[in-house]
Amino acid sequence: VESFGFRRTFVLRVNTGYSMTGVAEPGMAAGTLVLYPNPGQEYIRFRAEEPLMRLEILDMTGRMVGCQALPSGLSEHLTDIHDLSSGVYRCRTLGRSGRWYEGKLIRP
Repeated sequence: VESFGFRRTFVLRVNTGYSMTGVAEPGMAAGTLVLYPNPGQEYIRFRAEEPLMRLEILDMTGRMVGCQALPSGLSEHLTDIHDLSSGVYRCRTLGRSGRWYEGKLIRP
């Protein structure tokens, strides 16, 4: 495997039934939105490092396919994604400070 000068550490979590439950990088990088379970079927939980005010879901062409105001004061939320078609989406959340957090959502 060629490294191209990049070094990244990943954590693989498994349950006792030997099935993979997620792949994540340790810690939370600045501006990162954590989404789980990902891929998600019905609901997705997301969190950032500060209280969140707004969620936007965009398809890969940049078209907004979902938007909702979030109850203030919470940095973690749960949202229904069962209406989304299968595909890859970009999720953006707006923090109380005015900072945007982004993550990629996979809907099988």
